Amino acid sequence: MRQKLMRCTFATEQEYRTKREDVHRCIEQALIELSGDEITMVEIAINEALNNAFRAASGQSTVPAVTFSLFLLDSQYFFVRVKDAGGGFCTERLLSKFPSRECEDNRDWQWGESGRGLFIIEQVMDHVHYNAKGNAVSLLKNISH
Repeated sequence: MRQKLMRCTFATEQEYRTKREDVHRCIEQALIELSGDEITMVEIAINEALNNAFRAASGQSTVPAVTFSLFLLDSQYFFVRVKDAGGGFCTERLLSKFPSRECEDNRDWQWGESGRGLFIIEQVMDHVHYNAKGNAVSLLKNISH
């Protein structure tokens, strides 16, 4: 069963900032079973996905620039979808440059101007899926530990 927690569309990042507290409360309520640190990390991953979406959608004439959805699936999975109006990017090419998800020692990894957010998302969430165009990401977190 899919339970919709929140669905918002934002034309600008400023518009998102005005709703940020509502988003935070919704996430905390949905993730009540997780530890405080886990909730914080999920919020960071979501924030990275939103930041990437706003960056990709900037300058686009399509409104809304970013669509953000939160769901609970079967009361055990927290599902997030972020879609932007941008042209997308080749996710496989960028993700293939990352060290292994299981990599314990990332000290030698040289971060460029971008990519850190995607790496954080990959580390925090249990499943990450990008659409073929590269302008939408779906995040899944098991909350039934």
